[in-house]
Amino acid sequence: MVQHKENWISPRIQALREEIIQGNNSALEAFWQEVEKRGTPLYEPIESEQDHCLVTFVWRGDGQTHNVVLVGSLASYMDGFLFADRQMDHLQETDLWYRTYRVRNDIHTTYQFSPNDPLVEPKEVNDWLERFVNFCPDPLNPLQIFSPKDEEIADSYNGSSSVVQGYAQSQVEPAMVESMRRGLLAQHRLHSEILQNDRRIWVYTPPEYDPLRAQPYGLLLFFDGFDYVHAISPD
Repeated sequence: MVQHKENWISPRIQALREEIIQGNNSALEAFWQEVEKRGTPLYEPIESEQDHCLVTFVWRGDGQTHNVVLVGSLASYMDGFLFADRQMDHLQETDLWYRTYRVRNDIHTTYQFSPNDPLVEPKEVNDWLERFVNFCPDPLNPLQIFSPKDEEIADSYNGSSSVVQGYAQSQVEPAMVESMRRGLLAQHRLHSEILQNDRRIWVYTPPEYDPLRAQPYGLLLFFDGFDYVHAISPD
């Protein structure tokens, strides 16, 4: 369960706001140093709630930043598929942009940022590859996911960052991640008689994959990104 509404306020952001109001000129830089050391997003407990916490996404802008859009399943779930509704809040007179959600403690999802987003909504998009070109991972989050570059598309997918908290975080073992990196991702072409065209498909096989082994492997199908997933058991 994910919730975003005006009264979900990060205690850390609120404390920073109060320090700035009180004239602490070094508070903002101290905040960024803290964030760079700890990584992002910010996770904070909610009093009297053991199963949920606050997660706050932050972006460090500059004098040219006029908006920052949060892109990902959290924003989509709560704010609908409207980029204008996903804009992050700006702490006035600072370079800090932020957005806070209430989430379960075992959350595991991904997100991206789109600084200076054109706010072109889905129904107005003619070229989705061009629409995605501004999306980028969180530079302050060490947990990033990058797909191999698509050589047929000049401006292919730019990568995303992970939100991993609580129990889910404990499942991201270094050995498992390293094992996944050793797998093979191969591109193939599939001809569709129904559509009368060729479609590219990518097949990932795990480390030490053996097509001749006695027991068949499980199969997981992803359609159109991560929105539609089909799992097929080897049985």
